[in-house]
Amino acid sequence: MPKRIITIITALALTAAPFLLSSSTVSAVPQTTQGAAYKYLQQFMTDYNKTGFSKVASIGNLATYRQTLAGVKIVVDPNVTAVAVYDPNTNTIKFSKYPRKTNPKDASAMGETVWHELSHAIENKHGDIGTFDNEAYAERNVDYMSSVIRQALPVLELMEKKAKAGASETQIKALWDKFLQRMSAASSLPSTTQYPVDAATLQSWFGFNVNPGTIKAMYASGNSGLPKAANARLKKAFTAPTHPNINGVWTEPTGICAGAKTTIVQKADGTVTSITNNAAPCNAKWIGSNMRWTSPNVLELKYDFVNSPPGFIGGTLSITFAPDGHNATGAWNANGTSGTVPYTR
Repeated sequence: MPKRIITIITALALTAAPFLLSSSTVSAVPQTTQGAAYKYLQQFMTDYNKTGFSKVASIGNLATYRQTLAGVKIVVDPNVTAVAVYDPNTNTIKFSKYPRKTNPKDASAMGETVWHELSHAIENKHGDIGTFDNEAYAERNVDYMSSVIRQALPVLELMEKKAKAGASETQIKALWDKFLQRMSAASSLPSTTQYPVDAATLQSWFGFNVNPGTIKAMYASGNSGLPKAANARLKKAFTAPTHPNINGVWTEPTGICAGAKTTIVQKADGTVTSITNNAAPCNAKWIGSNMRWTSPNVLELKYDFVNSPPGFIGGTLSITFAPDGHNATGAWNANGTSGTVPYTR
């Protein structure tokens, strides 16, 4: 191994210590240590097995980790400052104390530690350890997976528990949004920002697969495997609402700008991609942005004038579309001033 790599790995051992190259006096360990390590690993990796999302998501292939554990050497070295470190030169995990002596309240943490070091051993099997050039690269996969496991998935677990307890659609969606934020945060860590993780690699090497789109589709299908009432609540929350077809040109039949034309461009899934207003009678024109459906038939947006007479300023507009598909009413608010405007098509 090149000297520069050895130096970097040694530095890692002094910080988070996922690797250790320095020599020290170690203790031989009994066979039960391997079994104890696997016990905690199994508890950690099966922690989400009773959730609905576990049907389509995985934090790792337990068989892969067990096989890797069987192939590494385990020693106990009281001089190790971290709970455990992985030495890629000798394919050894060094624990600071015997895993079997772990306090029950620390079982999950020990399981995560074993998982963490075995993840590095798996990287080593794929030739990845010898190519890293700094700590950020060395830790990017584990940092990402650990963040998803410890920060994002608990939000999904809570969302399912709330659904069982009768949570509203709004509460469910709020927790889903929080889950997505946590997933995004996992990709924005210092290590994962510098070295973005590859989902295909995580799946292939570790068996790790947490895809929000797949999870959302599972909830929307009504096949989460949760109790019937919870399943129905999740299905309702994640089933895309049917929005009216509002494509085309809408005219303001009355008002100070009677005759103004509003052109709306809408995709097949209901998403509005463009909305512009040409109010020739008032010598004004505005362009909409941040369009979003707040309910199946209510579209909200921000509008800004690109041409307007004095006194016309941008603001927000909420348009409610009638079931007949030909009429709508817009409620606008501009710096505290508000009013309504009718539309026909």
